[in-house]
Amino acid sequence: MEKKIGIIEAPLSTGVGLAGVELMAKSLREAGLQSAVGALSCESISEPLLVTSVDPDTSLPDPQVVRKFLLDLANRVAESCRTDHTPLVVGGDCTILLGCLAGAKRHGDLGLLFIDAQTDFHPPGRGKTETASMELYLATGRGPEVLSNLEGDVPLIADCNVVCLGYRTGERPYTGTDGAQMALSPLDTDIVCLPLDHIRKRSFGNTLDRALKHLCADGREFWLHFDVDALHDDVMPAVDYRLPDGLSVGEIVEAIRRAMNTGRVRGVNVTIYNPTLDWDGSQAKLLVDLLGAALNDE
Repeated sequence: MEKKIGIIEAPLSTGVGLAGVELMAKSLREAGLQSAVGALSCESISEPLLVTSVDPDTSLPDPQVVRKFLLDLANRVAESCRTDHTPLVVGGDCTILLGCLAGAKRHGDLGLLFIDAQTDFHPPGRGKTETASMELYLATGRGPEVLSNLEGDVPLIADCNVVCLGYRTGERPYTGTDGAQMALSPLDTDIVCLPLDHIRKRSFGNTLDRALKHLCADGREFWLHFDVDALHDDVMPAVDYRLPDGLSVGEIVEAIRRAMNTGRVRGVNVTIYNPTLDWDGSQAKLLVDLLGAALNDE
């Protein structure tokens, strides 16, 4: 972990039910994140932005507003990479991954280590409007072009360069009332899917070895996405969509630390912690300590 970290705050919430995560970056800053990770800088690209109006044509939350936010983020991520920093982008919800990938990709193709309780591979519509539930679907070039084609370079990430690690939702294909398949499951793609039950059967260490071996096989760099709902629900309940079980703090620290030690991580984003659900601030402190342990090599 030779390159120094620069924190970029991306305080975005999209979709009904996600209000509060736009305050995540401010909360972690006040809890001492910059010092904990040894960051050289900390800046925000925007005031906290909550987007709730839905465009009827795309079933996306105000896509032009979200697109502008993501392109502003992409510019800042690209600049951070250009100055040889490792950007640590603090959300906000998972939509910010799109801006992170767009900016990082200006410095060459990359892979993606996607650590999340869900694969977020939902198409818009059928009750799904928040882009925090579909960012991987959009990032792999699917869905409305207003967000899946941010810079004329589709997809942002190729299926075969994505590893989903530690998710714990069922990811079967979506079907209609007639039983016909309506959309892909990530299991039907070239995405490498390593769910929590795979980890429990084959061990965390072996599964992480497989993930990093795949990402590093061709020499390219990769982006690391960490949604804090990947943590065990008993440890991190301050998220908007709770699921039982999850990864331990130690497992997340090890995953991030070992990824960083490959020397191929172009940047990291952290999402979905909701400070309005953290009544005593203890989970903000836990996240700051976790990220400090994972990212600070001093």
